[in-house]
Amino acid sequence: MAVEVKIGWFRRRVIAGGVEYPVLSRRGWHSVVDSRGGTTRVRYDKLRDRIHIEGPDGSLEIRIRSLRDTTFQWRGHVYRIPPMSSDGVTIYEDERVAAEGKMAWSGRWILEVFSPTLRSIERELVLGLAMRPGISLPSRI
Repeated sequence: MAVEVKIGWFRRRVIAGGVEYPVLSRRGWHSVVDSRGGTTRVRYDKLRDRIHIEGPDGSLEIRIRSLRDTTFQWRGHVYRIPPMSSDGVTIYEDERVAAEGKMAWSGRWILEVFSPTLRSIERELVLGLAMRPGISLPSRI
């Protein structure tokens, strides 16, 4: 299932499975409002180029490395993100593609998650990636 994020001047929206979820913002943290139970929130740290995700399943910090592979661990699995470009982002689990994301011509960020382990944070992950500057050039989907 693809998860979409639309970031506007005054509001952010996450669309998953055809359902639109509002994003609440408070003190730099963004929470996707839904009925999954518990509150998971995400923050993008511009100064350090890091994505922070906190929720009932645990905490995650992704330290983006511009010129090298970025790695992070989630629920006992190690994920790797090669240097990101204007074409989008690919997340690998071992040598398998765990997720792929691109920005559509409509201005929406679209992330397709294939790893069952990443599904619990897919909405927050795409929101954090969409808040990063530098992956803003539209590409074809």
